[in-house]
Amino acid sequence: METEILSLKEVDSTNTYAKDHFPELADGTLVSAEYQTAGRGRLGRKWISPPGTNLTATFVMKQLADPFGATCAVSLAVLDLLRSIAPEADFFIKWPNDIYCGDAKIAGLLSEGVISGGKIGGMVTGMGINVNLTETDLASIDQAATSLYSLLKRKTDVTFLLSELAKSLNACYITYSKSPELIFERWKEENRLLGREILFDTPDGQRIRGVLTQILEDGAIEVRTDDQDLLTFRCGDVRIVKGSWLNKKQNALK
Repeated sequence: METEILSLKEVDSTNTYAKDHFPELADGTLVSAEYQTAGRGRLGRKWISPPGTNLTATFVMKQLADPFGATCAVSLAVLDLLRSIAPEADFFIKWPNDIYCGDAKIAGLLSEGVISGGKIGGMVTGMGINVNLTETDLASIDQAATSLYSLLKRKTDVTFLLSELAKSLNACYITYSKSPELIFERWKEENRLLGREILFDTPDGQRIRGVLTQILEDGAIEVRTDDQDLLTFRCGDVRIVKGSWLNKKQNALK
């Protein structure tokens, strides 16, 4: 299977386009756009990117019906791509769907199911990768962020990056279709949050401090609180407590 790239000049959202055109798009199509007028992130957040500056794309997967599985496969593909472009940088996956370098975000994902006949008939996963954002651009973002330009001190050709991403996505998608457990285990290993002391903000506004002890096969996390309660969460925002590093072999529940 080869990944077909559909390049658009402007679109409201590549995820929305991929869902609206899902029946006619081939399995494994990568829909990209130079500019999104209504880019979306997790929990309905807007994702804004200057035209032609970043890589914004959505991968179509007709053999998957699991949002978490789609996120695992695609995030590993993005991670592999970034490491190939900037091998000296310290990239890792941050639960549930971000790619970080150090303490700054460089990419985010959004997986959505496509409903057909009352059930999920496939998945689309959108990616936003900060490519040529300058330090001035990054300073305007409301969270710590970085870009390939900031790391490499030079511009990266977005078209070249897109073609390399297509190869990486194709490889991870094939691996997942044959052995999803391998993708999950690697995705879990690439999460630096395991064994770390974290601050967890729940969707209803609570803040919990504890150690992230485990990532379950459905994508949920287990957190051992300061009061020694073991809690399970499937969504929320996580921040690593700076300066903390706990040996995950000692703290992770096996």
